[in-house]
Amino acid sequence: MRSQLFRFFLVLTVCIAVVGCGRGKPKVQSHTVNGSVTVDGQPATDATVSFKLTLGQPITIQTDESGSYSLGISQSLSSCLPGQAVVSIVSTSRTLPRRYNSDAHNNPEMCVELKPGQNTMNFDLLSK
Repeated sequence: MRSQLFRFFLVLTVCIAVVGCGRGKPKVQSHTVNGSVTVDGQPATDATVSFKLTLGQPITIQTDESGSYSLGISQSLSSCLPGQAVVSIVSTSRTLPRRYNSDAHNNPEMCVELKPGQNTMNFDLLSK
């Protein structure tokens, strides 16, 4: 009886050790997305740039005073980046054509591919 109990605990201990030691922390990969937004050649200083990923939540960033944006993203390798995204851009000071925001999914220039590592995406928009 003691030897069976001893074997049971020995097997249980080995199973726990094997399962527990093989996991570790998930690998993390960094991605950066940066660029600029202009409207009719002028920096869009008040634009909100949203990357709507095929999977996952949208990623949104505000442009600075020069119309530039920079976004650093750390994602586990099993997440949605890299991949396809639809970019929509809105401005608080001017009305942009719908092809840059609500109809962006129908506009090929607003459909982008996010790749591992560095991504530079400049958007030169027209107000008409």
